[in-house]
Amino acid sequence: MRGFLTDERGVALPMAMLALLILSTVMIGFSVLGATEPIIANNQLMATQARALAEAGVERAIWALNNPADPKGVPSGGPTPPPYDGSQLIPVSAGVNTLGGFRVAVTDGASPAERVITSTGWVPNDTTSNPKAHQRITVTVINPQRLFTNPPAALAVRGELQVGGNSLVDSRGDTSCGKKVGALSTGATSLQGNAAEILGATDSNDVPNEVTSAHNGPLPTSAHDIVTNLTTPAFDQFN
Repeated sequence: MRGFLTDERGVALPMAMLALLILSTVMIGFSVLGATEPIIANNQLMATQARALAEAGVERAIWALNNPADPKGVPSGGPTPPPYDGSQLIPVSAGVNTLGGFRVAVTDGASPAERVITSTGWVPNDTTSNPKAHQRITVTVINPQRLFTNPPAALAVRGELQVGGNSLVDSRGDTSCGKKVGALSTGATSLQGNAAEILGATDSNDVPNEVTSAHNGPLPTSAHDIVTNLTTPAFDQFN
């Protein structure tokens, strides 16, 4: 009986079968991983590309906000035009191959100076039924076109203004954003010497240094070259 328990003959076959089973399991696992790894890598690539396209949409919107006068820009007032209302997919190509595209929407923020940009990148597009990826970025930016109002004068001073020497202030050369007065101040304006000249475009004449007092009120509708004593709240909207 003791010899029967210590006899190891016939053990090799079960051990070989066990080793074969383990190797088969490992090979099946590697096969499954080998089949899914390209899919995982491709999904990761598409997600990275979609993120880059979303960032491109943000940059495009920022450019459009900084160039409101450009035909492809976003006007500083009124409704947001396409494609910056999110209605169009803007394609992006690398050579002859289209990588994907992005949709970008520009909306008003919490304050008049804030604009909210929501950009979504799509790879290969946002309509295909095949596997696709998308990434969304939302940022809030300050639009300087809304933050600052165009001042109504070539030279605007919050306080008293003294002009001397051979100074020349002339607002007649550029009326693209309206006719402006030459100088504007919340206090008095004094000219020192006979060589200083201030010319405005609002009175439509070539006579310099004509003064209009606002009498501590808003900007008069018909002002000459120099406007003095503008009320401080009226001035601060340009500050």
